[in-house]
Amino acid sequence: MKIFKVIAFVSLGLLLGLALNTGSSNKSKQVARYELANAFPPELQHIRINTSCVTANDTERSIFNTAVTALEHPDQEVSPLTIGALKLLSHGIFRNNGQVCDPLEVYKKAGITINISNHLRLGRITESGLKLISKLPNPNEQLTEIVANSAFNSVPQKSEVFSNRDIRPYSRSILAGLGERSKPYAQIAFEKISIKDSLGTGAAQVAAAADHPDALDRIVQLMNRKLSAFPKDKAIPRLDRDRLYEMAYALVYANSKSPEHLAPLLELMQRKVESVAPPFGIIELEPRRMCYVLAKLKQVGKKELNFEYCKDDGPFAR
Repeated sequence: MKIFKVIAFVSLGLLLGLALNTGSSNKSKQVARYELANAFPPELQHIRINTSCVTANDTERSIFNTAVTALEHPDQEVSPLTIGALKLLSHGIFRNNGQVCDPLEVYKKAGITINISNHLRLGRITESGLKLISKLPNPNEQLTEIVANSAFNSVPQKSEVFSNRDIRPYSRSILAGLGERSKPYAQIAFEKISIKDSLGTGAAQVAAAADHPDALDRIVQLMNRKLSAFPKDKAIPRLDRDRLYEMAYALVYANSKSPEHLAPLLELMQRKVESVAPPFGIIELEPRRMCYVLAKLKQVGKKELNFEYCKDDGPFAR
């Protein structure tokens, strides 16, 4: 009988230990469940140097118009047809020789319908819906609130593509891209600015776009601090590169051309950065993606900048 009691106690102890370990493990997994998306705005995320699009032909224009027509049936707001139409308008049309330009009149018409419908109001907004809102010429206040609710939500917002990705930084970039409509969120964004992660840099973009009076000085300070952490003769690590890129996008939203505010961007462009280049692994390159940023701020062509690598028509801008 004593043997059975000992076995029972041992078994109970093992079960309790397993339960405690499992609980602890689940708690750890819950804390580390989501990785943060980058705060790379769609309209500024130009990977390729040649970013020109091709004009839609008659067939492609017809496809765009069919998608808009599908959205005009309010009783079909959750049908596969309208969901497909929203996805098409979000991602656009691609050819072998490049992306087809989004016809402005098509997106104006789509915007009228989307502004007054439930197409993007049913359920939680994800990447495709956010990107579509960023393409609309005049998204209304309700759509802006949907973006802001995702951007500054207190809990992670799950990606529609990646099971463990939090898209709040991306939502913040989209909100920044809405320009004047981001003004109501200037203070909350400013309070969350940091260069530690993409939530902080995404907040910087919103604060800059919303014209918070102290945003630019804070952005420049953090960029300078990050740059000073790495020797000038060493490449900036990839994740730190991404945070600096995201802060540079905030400079674009602030649209400041003062030498003081451009100084950290110019310093970054004189450095090398790490980039992933399969199958070679991590390599060191010039920060070519910043050519577009500086050109936009200076309102000149990339080849007019005083950086030789910006004059290169190579296929990728890292």
